[in-house]
Amino acid sequence: MNLEQLIDIFQNDPNENKRRQAVEDIVANNMYTNLSIQAFANGLLDSYVGIRDVCQRALLNTPDEYKTATATAVAPLINIREIELRNASGEILTNMGKYAIKTLLPYLKSNDFDVRKFACDILGIIGDESIVPYITPLLTDPDRNTMLSAIETLGNLQATTALDSLIMVYENFEEIKPFVIEAIGKIGGENSESYLLEQLEIDANDTFLQTIIIDALAYNAKNIDISYKLLKSMPNCKLELQKIMMMTAFAIASRLDMQLLMPDDLRYVSHIGLKENDSNIMIASLLALGDAYIEKDAEALMYVVVKNIPDLNKQIIYNLSVNSSPEIIQLFLDLYLSRDYNDEPECDFIVYINLFWEQVPYPNKVAIVDAVLLTIEQNYNTRLLELIEFLYSIDAELIKEKLLIYSNETSKENQEIVMNFLRNH
Repeated sequence: MNLEQLIDIFQNDPNENKRRQAVEDIVANNMYTNLSIQAFANGLLDSYVGIRDVCQRALLNTPDEYKTATATAVAPLINIREIELRNASGEILTNMGKYAIKTLLPYLKSNDFDVRKFACDILGIIGDESIVPYITPLLTDPDRNTMLSAIETLGNLQATTALDSLIMVYENFEEIKPFVIEAIGKIGGENSESYLLEQLEIDANDTFLQTIIIDALAYNAKNIDISYKLLKSMPNCKLELQKIMMMTAFAIASRLDMQLLMPDDLRYVSHIGLKENDSNIMIASLLALGDAYIEKDAEALMYVVVKNIPDLNKQIIYNLSVNSSPEIIQLFLDLYLSRDYNDEPECDFIVYINLFWEQVPYPNKVAIVDAVLLTIEQNYNTRLLELIEFLYSIDAELIKEKLLIYSNETSKENQEIVMNFLRNH
């Protein structure tokens, strides 16, 4: 059968199965023409679900040379309010991509706000930069949903030319500020970042909005500078927001695979963050302290250590023993070893040191052993003697040397304990 005969069956035969088969035959034989495409578009309005489905599939598979014709035939259907039909036509038009753009542009000026929004949504999914001048006027659309669709579309398109218009919307429509901020963040670039940082301080009393601004700054950050700018802005913000800013700044640095240094005067934010139950804030806080610890870090680090999270404890013992000073090691281990074992949970911490003992500088090894011996002297318990046993297993020579020195300085009772230990090893 030729195309005209198949279209006649499709349009006029009372048997649904024959009509469906006619469409399938047209597609199977690649009989796409303006005539068959219009017939398929009309079929989307058919009373039979099976006919509508087969016509939709036929239109979705339109060859490139007929995609403009398909868009032209289907676009008027977005005027129909029946949701299933509108969704089907939207899927087809989206699938036509750039071929549907010219056909859809007039619908952005429809008197029906639903049609304007739907056309904007489809064009936004197609995502061609050429539509920016046509979408930007919708930022002042009287229908709020259409305006929101335009904002989202311009953000997804990273439409730098629409930045000023978006800023104007932000400053005049309080209730949609979060959506505009998200779009500005997606656009990115120096101008967007400068404006968002400025708003971060201006909107100091709106924690919700400030959080969205921080997320927007992080979305498209391509330079470590934005992390330092966030840190610089932290003192002007509330504590809850400072933790989010810290977390975001270091997440950006990590994504860029670059080192970020936390200013000493802001380490207190990390100390507070280490005491949080939120694992993301805790990890960011630990990362913010850097590779080497200082005296003020010790107490906050203990909050993490006693939670006994293996990966975090490995990181802490590594930074402490390999990168920190002997004084900091002794300070921290005094806290750790003298804690109340009855109140604190079981905690494996120092055991991780055998993973990188060879990397520990000699003065730090001495500091670790001295801290254990000092704690035995002040607060003897069998756990600490077990720790000496552990350290002996990884560095017998150093432990023997330090125990001999210790035996000359301690009580007779402890001397006996030390000598028994040495005789047994």
